[in-house]
Amino acid sequence: SESPQPDHSNRLAYALSMIFHPYIVFIPPAVIALGGEGLMWGLFVGVVVVTPIAITVLIQKRSKRYVFQREARTPLFVVGWIAVWVCLLPTTILDAPDVIRIGALVVILWTPMQFLINTYVTKASIHASLVAIAFTGLWTLGYLSHPLIFAGSVLIVIAVGWARKTTRNHTTNQVILGNLTGTLATLLAFLMFQT
Repeated sequence: SESPQPDHSNRLAYALSMIFHPYIVFIPPAVIALGGEGLMWGLFVGVVVVTPIAITVLIQKRSKRYVFQREARTPLFVVGWIAVWVCLLPTTILDAPDVIRIGALVVILWTPMQFLINTYVTKASIHASLVAIAFTGLWTLGYLSHPLIFAGSVLIVIAVGWARKTTRNHTTNQVILGNLTGTLATLLAFLMFQT
């Protein structure tokens, strides 16, 4: 089955999946790029964007529809995409740093890609996508220029992919596809923002 019951018996794989969970994975890059201001904006985005997604997940659980099931992900993409657009208004009015607005643009571009792939092809990994977004964004901004920091960041991307495969949430191809959509959306957003 394309959406098997996840297996959380490997503690390291499960821990990595929780540490780099989509609900919080965007906060460390914001803090790296903006310091305390990044934490403030990260928490703001969490409230505006993540809260409606988390509520949708809980509502679906009551109907026995779970995030690991490919068909249960459509509402998450719709709610998340709308929430990011809603988030753009206050970030624009409050003159949020460019990094935050680029991040919103990344998700606006990325969500339709994930939705279409999920609907017509396979269940691409959201964990892998968001870690790739963080990596590509920090690399593009110049925060990964030191070889050891770059290598450590690549190891994180690989470790999260391994964790998603080990927990049986995704296949190798789904992890790679997630990495590709995240990277592509980030590069496109940076190109669009500079023009």
